[in-house]
Amino acid sequence: MTLIINSNNSWQKIQFYEKDRVTKDNKTFLLGSISFSERKWNKKEVINGLFNDLALDKELRFNQICIEKTNWDSFINSVTSWIDEGILFQHEFYNDIEEYFTISLDANSKLISSKEKPVLSMVINDTRSKFEFDMIIDRTSFTL
Repeated sequence: MTLIINSNNSWQKIQFYEKDRVTKDNKTFLLGSISFSERKWNKKEVINGLFNDLALDKELRFNQICIEKTNWDSFINSVTSWIDEGILFQHEFYNDIEEYFTISLDANSKLISSKEKPVLSMVINDTRSKFEFDMIIDRTSFTL
């Protein structure tokens, strides 16, 4: 399983990578990683007043994401409903083992957004850290 979500201007990207599957008590778990990246104007050129090329500016990876497969399938159904019908959603992957992981699609945000170009927000936090990543998307942003 690989899922790529690009922002509507393609400057930001979220990538889910499946590395392994584990079955326990008749449940299948997807083990993988999530990476976040953002490109911005090449700062070396910006110093000279040029805005020609984008360069990788930020990159972050979570290497031990564990999602129950039925939960992942439910998320993909929410994504499909967004693409086909424009239905916004909030999806909780887990809220246990002192970790919280959720993705929401919402038009009410501090970023300039609308129902057609909502903000995708992802929050991952545990007892020692919290990460939130927001980007504006459209219906063409998802690639499976």
